[in-house]
Amino acid sequence: MHAIELLHQACRAYDQRPCFAERTVNSEYKEISFRNFWNRVVDFSSRLGRLVNPGDRVLLCGSCRVGWVVADVACLYLGCISVPISKGVTSGELRHILSETHPRCLVSESEQLLRFEGIIPDDCAALVLDCINETELEPLRDEVALKNSSGVPSWILPVDDEQTYSVVYTSGNSGQPKGVKLSQSTLKEALGKAFESKAPSPTTLGYLPFCHMAGRSLLYKVFMSGGLTYMPAEDGLSSLFDDLPRARPTELFLLPSLSQLLWQRFQMEFTARGEEAADPVKMLETPLGKRLALRMRKSMGGRLSQVKIGSAPTDPQIIVFLEQCLQVPVNDLYGSTEVGPIACNGRLYPWLSYKLIDRPDLGFTRSDRPFPRGELAIKTHRGTTGYYGKTTSHQALRDEEGYFLTGDIVEETEKGKIVWLERASSLLRLGLGKFVNVSRLEALFVAASAKIHQIFLYGNAQKSRLLAVVVPHSLKGEMSQAILAEELRRVAREFQLQPHQVPSDLLLADAPFSEANGMLSHTGKLRRANLKAYYGERLEQLYLDREKSQINRLKKWSQRPDGLRALLAFVLELEMSEVTSDSTLRSLGGDSLDAIRLSVLAKENAGWELPAGKLLELTIEELEQTVSSSQKRLYETIHPVGAAQIRHQDIRPALFLSPQVFKSSKTAAEKTVQTVLITGATGFLGRALTLELLERGARLVCLVRARNDKEACSRVERSFLDGKARQAYLRFSALGRVEVVAGDFQSPRLGLTETLYSRLTQEVEAILHAGALVNHALAYSDLFESNVEGTATLAQFALEGRAKAFHFVSTAGLGRKDFGEEPASRLWPQREIVSDGYAHGYVTSKWAGEVLLEKFHQQTGLPISISRSCLLLPHRSYPLELNHQDMFQTLLRGILESSSAPYTFYRDDAEHRHFDGLPVDFVAGFLAALCLQGPSQELRVFHLSNWGVGQDVSLDHLIDWVGRCLPVRRVDHSLFRERLEQTVGPLLARPWTKPLAPERVEAQKFRQELKQLELGPPPRLSQGDVSRWLEGSRSEVCR
Repeated sequence: MHAIELLHQACRAYDQRPCFAERTVNSEYKEISFRNFWNRVVDFSSRLGRLVNPGDRVLLCGSCRVGWVVADVACLYLGCISVPISKGVTSGELRHILSETHPRCLVSESEQLLRFEGIIPDDCAALVLDCINETELEPLRDEVALKNSSGVPSWILPVDDEQTYSVVYTSGNSGQPKGVKLSQSTLKEALGKAFESKAPSPTTLGYLPFCHMAGRSLLYKVFMSGGLTYMPAEDGLSSLFDDLPRARPTELFLLPSLSQLLWQRFQMEFTARGEEAADPVKMLETPLGKRLALRMRKSMGGRLSQVKIGSAPTDPQIIVFLEQCLQVPVNDLYGSTEVGPIACNGRLYPWLSYKLIDRPDLGFTRSDRPFPRGELAIKTHRGTTGYYGKTTSHQALRDEEGYFLTGDIVEETEKGKIVWLERASSLLRLGLGKFVNVSRLEALFVAASAKIHQIFLYGNAQKSRLLAVVVPHSLKGEMSQAILAEELRRVAREFQLQPHQVPSDLLLADAPFSEANGMLSHTGKLRRANLKAYYGERLEQLYLDREKSQINRLKKWSQRPDGLRALLAFVLELEMSEVTSDSTLRSLGGDSLDAIRLSVLAKENAGWELPAGKLLELTIEELEQTVSSSQKRLYETIHPVGAAQIRHQDIRPALFLSPQVFKSSKTAAEKTVQTVLITGATGFLGRALTLELLERGARLVCLVRARNDKEACSRVERSFLDGKARQAYLRFSALGRVEVVAGDFQSPRLGLTETLYSRLTQEVEAILHAGALVNHALAYSDLFESNVEGTATLAQFALEGRAKAFHFVSTAGLGRKDFGEEPASRLWPQREIVSDGYAHGYVTSKWAGEVLLEKFHQQTGLPISISRSCLLLPHRSYPLELNHQDMFQTLLRGILESSSAPYTFYRDDAEHRHFDGLPVDFVAGFLAALCLQGPSQELRVFHLSNWGVGQDVSLDHLIDWVGRCLPVRRVDHSLFRERLEQTVGPLLARPWTKPLAPERVEAQKFRQELKQLELGPPPRLSQGDVSRWLEGSRSEVCR
């Protein structure tokens, strides 16, 4: 049975049952039965049939009225190809459609015929839609039979099921619409399935444009199931809230624009009564929220049993609002004009075959964890046969295996279950390689604000910030640019957006975006090409004006009281109001490169000494205090300007501390240790050390950078990534074994009050200095204050009050070839200050810290141990305790996301192919035991390494083990380098961009000390370790 026969069968089956209801603005609804509808189809077919032949294209343009449905079915009756077009179609779009379809007839409302005059070619006939007046809505004569009358043409059946019955135009990325061909077989299957459904016949409001697939598909689904569709009195949403209580629908499809409208109306009514806006659940729990929700349900007829959403993504917050407010299930439908229905609530329909396609250019691959991501490709028998008259577009529609390329980026959470992420075309690349999803941000700003009605976000790859065109809710002048700009910033703060996700400036729209002015599609989607064409020149000029304004504002900035803020706003392209006293460069979206640029500008233009390391960590208020008390830095005293090398003789304790400290120092440290001051407790190693020391019975004093002790305690607690580890810490804390104090080892007297400092000098018996500014992009001069001066400040603390031992955590990165467990000054008497080697600045700062402590030991006898650690691997007992910025974790992430690794990581001449890494808990166990056993009077140096334990595991072996868990393809090292740089960025990829040279580390003293402490040898790495690392990475991403 063909599609037209199925429609006829439905009309016969339902006969006198109403299928449609219509009204005008000033009248009530009048129903039309299936019998009468079919009679109108037959009548209109007899008129249309005089103008067209089977196979001719017929343009349909009209409102959501019964007459449109009559004309659409009449085209099917006559074997013509219907081409529905929007009433808001522009002249240019219409000419494009005419040039492709060459229609034989235009069926339209009378006013549209007048608008198209002069565009429609002379050989295209015109026919007014079957729009009858109110008196004619009375039931037609019952005696009119449902069978063909004498003189009425018989319907024309298709030659085959793949014959095109309609061409539906969608907006293309280029701005030109594309005509999607729909086949008879697709329609027949959809009609038959709806006709055979056993579900109750629904009642709905057919306000969606019928030229759109969603509106048309739902219309016929309700029709074939014997349901009733009420037509809106007016186009668009203008009469919607008058139509709904009259129609009293049981089912309703909500476009995102309508969902947003419902949510915004609720918000405005809620706040108008003096209440504060909040998340929808909290608002709906209030007495006012409950009253407003009840009123909204009544205004929508009070009979809804389900709501469907689709056509475009709906903000999750709005979905929650709909479910809670309307108290009905909300089914999220996902599909496309080309493919048809794809998923409901993320569950793919069973008749589909699908796959994900890697899009590394956008940062999405099937090897992503915890779930594969990529462009969704669908194979289905229901899809389009191609684009009308577009051979090239048709070829690009499918891949070589016949899968439709949807252009949608999704995440596969389980087999057959997806989460839609974004349209590939909605991802905009800004300067510095940052991607933003503009469609998602636009939906967020509209959903979260009662002041913003519509918004269009704009940017380009040369600029690091977005611009916006905003349509406010009120067009009467109450909403200025300043008010709307502050509203955008408010939403950004509420949802913790990054600076590059927030428009830095905006234009007020000339008029609301609409279908009539070409800024919206007929389903309410932004037409980006048209918006860009209309506003693009003004937006680019706004970029230029902002740059000029910033430059003018920056003049003589060093003399301004807010000069530092002005400079920071200039570097980050922010408004001054966005740079608050408690923000840091990092919290404002800056990175190491921004810190370096800011440091150079401050030095060159104002003479301010602001190390890049400080710029990343200190608040603006703290930096301003630094500037106000600026004096010649100790770094320049030790290292003359222009010096190329640093000698160990240049690092002298007397340059850091006053002579009185040395005179009053006590060096006979306690033989047993109970109380330990630890730095870096919130770091990867520091968290493991904290737990190890507590488990071994120590009392801890954690020195944490924060504004007060309460914030410091919170920082330590929140730093634990593994829930079990956090609980273990809290148990010890509840026993009073931990004292967390807000301080800073870079500040005099550790940033503590004199009373507290004095007390701690008497109580603390050992210092475990695991804190440092770890940044592999910064220069030695930028790290000197944190990592060298900070070490001297702690050494002064060690020398005051009770005698203490000092345990310093350094890095095995000090040397790249064979070197022993000896003092740094002996192994490397001097070092280059500047080098292009990876992490050279950080490594040099650690070398200087070691040399400084050597000198303290020589001059005062301060007990010192230095532990140079190799790569730290994840915790064996707490798998979520990871260090995502670590070199190895970065490498592992790059391999997983690119699904590739080099054939070998090593150079051809590398005889010792060895991976030097230890679990962080093993390293922490050693350091804790060493700290608590009491000091040695000697300077001790240990290499925390797994060299010499009889295991020959290389990095190549580890990746082979990864390959047993996940797919990893071996490629040339040069290709791997490119993929790694694309995945993690050039800076993080740098340690692995060249094949590794042969290395060997001497660790005999470390192994001897392990025996002395009865800790056992370093653990051997295995396949089980790799499996645990991968599982921990998955779980952490899921959190």
